[in-house]
Parts: sequence; C-alpha cells; structure tokens
Amino acid sequence: MKSKNLLILVIIVITSNISLVVNSCSAQYQKLFTFDSTALGKTPYGNLVSDGTYLYGLASAGGNAGAGVLFKIKLDGTGYKKLVDFIAIKGSNPQGSLLLDGTDLYGMTNEGGASGAIGTIFKVKTDSTGFLKLHDFMSSDGTNPYGSLVSDGTFLYGMTNTGGANGLGTSFKIKKDGTGFAKISDFAGPNGSSPYGDFVYDGTYLYAPTYYGGSGTCFAGCGMVLKIKPDGTGFDSVLTFNTANGKSPRGSLIYDGTYLYGTTQVGGSHALGNLFKVKPDRTGYVDMHDFSGFPSDGANPFGSVVSDGTTLYGMTNTGGANSVGSLFKINKDGTGYTKLMDFATGSGRKPYGTPIIVGNALYGMTSEDSTGHFGTIFKYSIPVGIDELSAEMGVNIFPNPFTNELRITCEKKGDLFLYDLEGKEILHQKAIAGETKINTEKIASGFYLIKYTDGTRAATGRIVKF
Repeated sequence: MKSKNLLILVIIVITSNISLVVNSCSAQYQKLFTFDSTALGKTPYGNLVSDGTYLYGLASAGGNAGAGVLFKIKLDGTGYKKLVDFIAIKGSNPQGSLLLDGTDLYGMTNEGGASGAIGTIFKVKTDSTGFLKLHDFMSSDGTNPYGSLVSDGTFLYGMTNTGGANGLGTSFKIKKDGTGFAKISDFAGPNGSSPYGDFVYDGTYLYAPTYYGGSGTCFAGCGMVLKIKPDGTGFDSVLTFNTANGKSPRGSLIYDGTYLYGTTQVGGSHALGNLFKVKPDRTGYVDMHDFSGFPSDGANPFGSVVSDGTTLYGMTNTGGANSVGSLFKINKDGTGYTKLMDFATGSGRKPYGTPIIVGNALYGMTSEDSTGHFGTIFKYSIPVGIDELSAEMGVNIFPNPFTNELRITCEKKGDLFLYDLEGKEILHQKAIAGETKINTEKIASGFYLIKYTDGTRAATGRIVKF
C-alpha cells in the first residue's frame, strides 16, 4: 500500500532544510459557526474539547434563560446542538471549559446554583442526558470558578477565583459522583490568589498559575506558578512573577514531562504579556516570547498554549493588525515565533481561550465577531505537505488509525516518540533501518502526536488510536 493511503491522518513535517510557506489565512481559516442568535448561546470564553467526531464547549450567556449553554458541533461545522440550557438553579454564566471523560462531560459555572450559592460543578452525558449538579459552591468552600476541572480517575480537581477562608479563592477536590468534596487549600496571598485557570496533574503534583499572590512587588502580588499535592501537602512556589518576567497569568499550564509552559496577560518587556517555560523544580525558567502588540504581534493572551510535540500554538486577546487578537506558533525551544493570522471583524475577535489540535487543524473560539454577532467557532488548518515530505525522509508509519500495533518503515535507523496532545511523552522506541513493529496495546484510545528523528532530521505528525 502506498504512503498516500497509509498516512490518512499522519502529517509529516520536515523540520530542517525545508522552509514551509504559510498560505494566506483565507485558505487555512474557516469559520465553522457564528453565535448570532441569543437562543443558541453567545460569548464563549473557554476552550473546546473533542471526541474526534464532535467539538464540545460552553457559551457564557444566551440560551433560553440567558444563563449560558453547553453545545456540541461536528468538526466540519454542521450539526450544532445545545445539550444544556443553563438556568439559575443549575448554575449560570459558565466561563471555563469542559472535561471529557468517556461519554461524560464535567464542568463548572461561575454563578448560580442553590440559594446563596455562587457557582456549581456539574456533569452531563454527550447525548445531553443525565444532567447532574454535583456541587453548589458556598462562600466557605470557594465561589466564582473561572477555570475547568482535571481528573485522576477518581477525583476531580479545580479552583475557585474568590471565596474561602480569605476571600481569595480555594483549591478543591470532589469525586466524580459528587461525593467527597473537600478543600485542598485556601489561597491567602503568599500561596497564590484569585486563579482563573486550571490545574495540570503529573501524577504526584497539581500545578497552576494564579492571577495575584506570590512574593512579587506588585500590589496584591504579580501572580505565581504553584505546585501542591492532592492531599494539600507539599506546597511550593515554582515561579513568582515580578512584572519583568511576566505578570497576572490568566490561562493554564501544559506539561511535557520536563517543562511547564504558560502565558501571562501583562508584564514582560512590552507590558503586554509573555510566553514562558519553567521546570517543576523551579529551575530552567525561559522567557520564550514577549508580546509586542500592534501590528506585527499579538498582545494580552488570556489562554494557554497547546503542543504538537515540537511546536506550541496559542492565541492573544488583543494586538495584531486589527488590535483584536492573533493566532501564533513557536517552537518549544523558543525559536521560530510566527504570527499565523490576525483576527478581524467577520472572522472572529478577541479569543479568550486556547486552541485544540484535532487531526491536522487547530479548533478554537472567539468571544466576539461583528455587530450583532457574539463569537465564533473556527478551524485553522496547519500548513503542511504530506506525500512529498514523507518521501523526502523515506518514512512510512502505519496503520492509521492503529489499534494494538504500529509499524514504521524507514531508510535509516532512528528514534520514534509518541506524545499526548499536551506534549507529554507516552512512548519512545528505537527504529531500525527497514521495518520496526511497536506494541501499542497499553496505549489508550485517542489522538496522539508522533515524532521520528534519524539524528540529522526530524519529522512530526498526528495519528489516532482506536
């Protein structure tokens, strides 16, 4: 079988000796959906999640009660459907993103709930059945969550922006059936304050940025990156922001097994935010990029970044040629920063979240569009060639999709790496010249990023396991 048939979803990108030309954004950008009807929801602030067929997300307002909606839409932009119309008692004004766990979606609302509550935790199935409110936030256990949830298989972990013992927010855990709610910590300033993002979990520690707090010189603190164990012990400050190295992170982090990557909303050399990385042991801080704003760059990122194993992709809320945000990429070593497109009236304005990678495309949302339109869902195709570049290295990876075995044929021996979509290494296999068979029985189903290097050149791509 020829490589064209074998590499249905794998995208091979030669990262040396070839310069890829970015096509016009009109060829790569596609607006899949416009939030132009209050009944369908409006003003999304978070990220999308995907099961490979549908995208799922939250809109902070609109819907039948004006309290926001949970929706799904196919990857081609068809089949938009509301799964939940929020009302005050269920929770209202969802600001974050969803956690997809099998056929269950978990999330939080920033407001609403039972009398006296300010925010909720909920779950619902992807077919819209089984809605269950897991928790009503009260002032003592935290209020007004803006972020999302992360799971260790038994517990869900998250943070609130306000409330708790000091009014500065809390971190908490709760079982997936809604029992066992417990605070992990009360934010107090030195240990962080007012988080907007999510935790990332490495199996031992939870890591997160906070908007205020830390030991920086700003009023109320410039923000920090913290780590803490799920039982509340082991707290440590990984990074304290001080304006020069960034200030007030509003997004979340990703972790690739070596570095934590994130953004700040302001601070940096232009006071418009930066992109950074740091190791969990507090070493290795790198200011990867200082955003400079209009017109050549973006400014004020409100989300985080996503990785394909070698490249990070993200969005800014302002800046760019039209001052309403941009989409960018940068290599994980800090080189190769490129503005991929400028958001504009008609294509979406002011994105708040982070794009996700599905196949060979980025999917994301903006919070605004043109007058009378209240945000968009978009797709941006990542510019690559397939057959020519794979032939250049003489590499074939098959089958795709794969199940319990993956094969690679190559002309030179090298190394094969498999990463999850946050860039964490899942597998490393030596490949011989000729054919190498790899047992993948223990790898969970889903989308993965694959990298092959022969010591001179490297290729990266995307692949899916059924």
